[in-house]
Amino acid sequence: MCKGNYWLIVIFLAVFGLFSSGSFIDFHRLYDEAEAERIFHQGEYEKAQQSFEELADTAPDGVERSKWLARSAIALAHQEEQFEKGMERAKKVEHRPYSVYAQMQLMSIKDDYEALIEAFKDEPIEEWPPYEVPAPPRGSAEDVRAYAFADRGQAYSETGDFAKAEKDIMRAADLIKGARFKVSTLRTLVQLRSRLDDPEGVFKANMMIYEVGSGGASYYRGLLGAANHLRQQGDYEQALEMIERMNPYQQRGWWHGASLNALGQTLADAGRTEEALKAYRAVVENEDNHRNHRSPAYLRLAETLAENG
Repeated sequence: MCKGNYWLIVIFLAVFGLFSSGSFIDFHRLYDEAEAERIFHQGEYEKAQQSFEELADTAPDGVERSKWLARSAIALAHQEEQFEKGMERAKKVEHRPYSVYAQMQLMSIKDDYEALIEAFKDEPIEEWPPYEVPAPPRGSAEDVRAYAFADRGQAYSETGDFAKAEKDIMRAADLIKGARFKVSTLRTLVQLRSRLDDPEGVFKANMMIYEVGSGGASYYRGLLGAANHLRQQGDYEQALEMIERMNPYQQRGWWHGASLNALGQTLADAGRTEEALKAYRAVVENEDNHRNHRSPAYLRLAETLAENG
C-alpha cells in the first residue's frame, strides 16, 4: 500500500465517522508492520531486524513489544554468524509464548530437533494466551500456539516419536487460519498417520485438506488421496465429484497425468468403461506426461479393453 493510498483510506474513514473514540485504526503502523514482514521474507534480515526493533520500541504494551522483539531475534539469527546472538535475544523476550516461539523457530532452522524436544517437551502450549504472530506476505496472522505445536510436532517426527508428533500437528492444524499453512500442516499429518498405519486417520486428514480448497500441490495430493480411499470403499460418485473438481482434462504438467489416471481408475471401477478409456487415452496420447503416469495408463487401458472384449 503506497502512502497516497493510505491518505485516501484515512479520508474515507473520516468521512464516514469511523475515527470516533475507540475505533481508530493506525494505518501507518499497519503499513510499517506489513513492510517489515515483506522485507524479512525477501531475505533482507538486517533491515528487517531494524524495522522489528522500531516496532518494538513504539509498541503500545508489553505483549506487543515482545512480539516484535521475538521477530527481531529471528531476523538477527538469520544473519551471517549471528545465530547465537539471535538465540540469546529470543531467550530474553519477556512474554514466554513469544520467547519459546522464537527459540523453536531458530532450533528448527538448524534442524536441532533433539534440543527442541529436550527444552520444550513439557511446555504447556495449550495454556498459553492466544497471542498473535504477524502475517507473512500472502498469509494470515496466526495464533502463536499454532507455530509452537507445529514446530514441536515436526521435532517429534524427526526424532521418531510419531504418536506425539501426530498429536501436536493435529493441534496446530486446528488452530491455523491461513490456507497454505493449514494445508502444508495437514500434509504432515497425513504422512504421520501413514507411518502409524492409520488409514482412516489418513483419509480424515486428506478430507480436511480437501475442505480447505486452496489449490496447489499439497491440496491436489490430499484430494486424490481422499478420492482413492473413497474409490476403494466403493463410494464412486463422491470420489468422482472430488476428482472432477481438479478439472483433470484442463490440468497441465504432473497433475494432468495424475488426475486423469485417478479419474480413469474410478470410472472403470464404477463400470463407466467408455469414460474410463477416454481418460486413459488422454494420458497416453500426451507425450508431455511423465512416464510414471503414461506407463500405468497404458497398462490400465489395455486391461480395460481386454476385460470388455
